[in-house]
Amino acid sequence: MAHERRLNIHQRTVDSTNKRWLALVATLAVSLLLPACSRAPATDQDRADLQRLIEKYLDSIKTADTKLAAEVWSESPDLVAVTPLGRFQGWESVKENVYVNLLQKTFSERNLQTTNGQVRAAGNVGWSVFDWTFTAKLANGQPFTSKGWESHVYQKTDKGWRIAHLHYSGMAPAAPVVELSGKPILVVRSFTAASDVVWPYDTKQLQVQTVAEFKAMLGKDFDVLAEAPTGPASKVYTLDVEVMAWSSGNAAKRVIVGLGSGRESADIRYRITDGSDQKVLERKDTIRTNYYSQGAGSTGTLAHPFAEKMAERIKNAKLK
Repeated sequence: MAHERRLNIHQRTVDSTNKRWLALVATLAVSLLLPACSRAPATDQDRADLQRLIEKYLDSIKTADTKLAAEVWSESPDLVAVTPLGRFQGWESVKENVYVNLLQKTFSERNLQTTNGQVRAAGNVGWSVFDWTFTAKLANGQPFTSKGWESHVYQKTDKGWRIAHLHYSGMAPAAPVVELSGKPILVVRSFTAASDVVWPYDTKQLQVQTVAEFKAMLGKDFDVLAEAPTGPASKVYTLDVEVMAWSSGNAAKRVIVGLGSGRESADIRYRITDGSDQKVLERKDTIRTNYYSQGAGSTGTLAHPFAEKMAERIKNAKLK
């Protein structure tokens, strides 16, 4: 019964959050674009046109077609797309960073599906929010899946409705209940990627998996957490990891040439600081996928090799 009550509370919280988020998007859309709005109420035709625009947007993601995408996005220099990979302003930046570097170069197949969508319009301004599931195949043949939420603000132009603003974010995991044992604490922060690296995996989920793996590998010596403790603690160490380079590898080459060839790889730089922010460990390593690895959803096949190498370095550093 207690479990059911927690689920009910959680569902009510999610529903409430979704309603507040829709209201916020609507307020921002109207306040930002009010000068371009007419006072005419939205028509059924407006809503139908916006729904067709969303369908065309989904097709442009599936095909990674920049010509089709150019019919979806605003040509205004004020266009902004906010993503976990960065904030991109103007159509040329969106085209290069989202459609070419991410969708075309990183994935060989793509499919973006939406649920729980809501579309609104007021005069020359429209907005929408929806949940999404992205299923794809990486360039090396490995499957990839991620989920999250997305919002759009639309502006009616002389060429029809266009996306003037987009914001999407991945789904964050629920925070676990933490019980400390009195051992030194190792805090694993969310992974980051260098500005010139197109990193296709969910960095938050990668952090969660690393915490889980460290608990198995380092649990005898550390309490491993994803967030710094709020209460008093003995010793706290913090791990920061940055991906400096990434190669998708080549699954076909690995099969034809041999197990050691064509593996996915990444260069990572990581450091551990103590409670006074002094570095106690700093390393750079090139990590490759294990020979036997298969697709691993939103964290890829490098999560386990990352954890193995860093755990080995931490053990050798003999932190106390």
